[in-house]
Amino acid sequence: TWARTGWVARLLTGTLIAAVTIGLRWSGILQPLELQALDTLMRWRPSEPPDFRVVVVAVTEADVQAQNAEQRRGSLSDETLDRLLQKLSAFQPRTIGLDIYRDFPSALPRLAQQLRQMDNAIAVCKVSDRASREPGISPSPEVAPDRVGFSDFVIDPDGKVRRHLLTLTPEPVSPCTTTSAFNLQLAA
Repeated sequence: TWARTGWVARLLTGTLIAAVTIGLRWSGILQPLELQALDTLMRWRPSEPPDFRVVVVAVTEADVQAQNAEQRRGSLSDETLDRLLQKLSAFQPRTIGLDIYRDFPSALPRLAQQLRQMDNAIAVCKVSDRASREPGISPSPEVAPDRVGFSDFVIDPDGKVRRHLLTLTPEPVSPCTTTSAFNLQLAA
């Protein structure tokens, strides 16, 4: 009888501990501890060397201010973006990610034609969100819809960004109708 009673006690104890743990996780009480543990584990990872296959071209505030303000709409003027794409295309990159919101048509016909013909350029847009009253941002009209990715991400309760969406279903009224993330489009 002692062996049978011990077995039942262990089963009940295990079930009770599992139920309490599931209840605590479901209620969200453990989430701050889990996020803190994740942050600690990420800091303990060995540093990775930069990938020589990836080149990031950053546009600084000085770059924006150095352009002719009369010709500029957004962060880059059409002439500057056209020159940049021509320089990048000379290196025959597999993919060019344009992480620049351009929800207006190009005033420069040469740039508009280049954006329409570049099969390796991925543009970005932002999905609208009724809950936060964000209207969203349309993609560049010259870029084909299959070469657009959204830039939305998830902010954790503690205000940090740890996760990124890969796909989502945008609202029907959103100016950004793509279902794939910008980073997923670039990787694919």
